[in-house]
Amino acid sequence: MKTLLMIQARVWSLGWTKDYFNNVPGLMHEYGGQYILKATKLELVEGEDEPWQQLLIAEFPTPESAKAFYSSAAYEPWKALRRKHGEYRIQLVSG
Repeated sequence: MKTLLMIQARVWSLGWTKDYFNNVPGLMHEYGGQYILKATKLELVEGEDEPWQQLLIAEFPTPESAKAFYSSAAYEPWKALRRKHGEYRIQLVSG
């Protein structure tokens, strides 16, 4: 069952993102994943929360492959780097 990894982000600095996006998509690909959306123009049309600055959606073939990518040792340094420079809400969406 295809699974989406949905990432909502508030990023405080951008200097690190070039290295991240030059490396992480290849790592995702090893688990069958790929980015299908990278958006920075978000507009809240309903609800009370402030909109996040960015929305990224990656597609994986299964929930297990998405979890394997997210918890992999190879992704850990990239996860740590990302966490130093922003706030994130990440969800797996399957159905």
